[in-house]
Amino acid sequence: MQEKFVEIDGNKIRYLESGNSDKNLLLIHGLGASAERWEFVIPYLSKNFKLIVPDLIGFGYSDKPLVDYTPEFFSDFLSKFL
Repeated sequence: MQEKFVEIDGNKIRYLESGNSDKNLLLIHGLGASAERWEFVIPYLSKNFKLIVPDLIGFGYSDKPLVDYTPEFFSDFLSKFL
């Protein structure tokens, strides 16, 4: 598993990558969690998929800007992340 970072709208976003399949799978944690939420399933899923597992903006090791964390905000963020 590799830890990587990308910048989105001036915010540093951490994500994990695992597996080397041509099939991609994005794992999104719930509110109040982080990419580590998936630590027990990553070894199994990475056998058949390339996993991309972000710390959503505002969580984990990603930046935590002072904004309204609405469903629309997260939807826009995920669109930019992808």
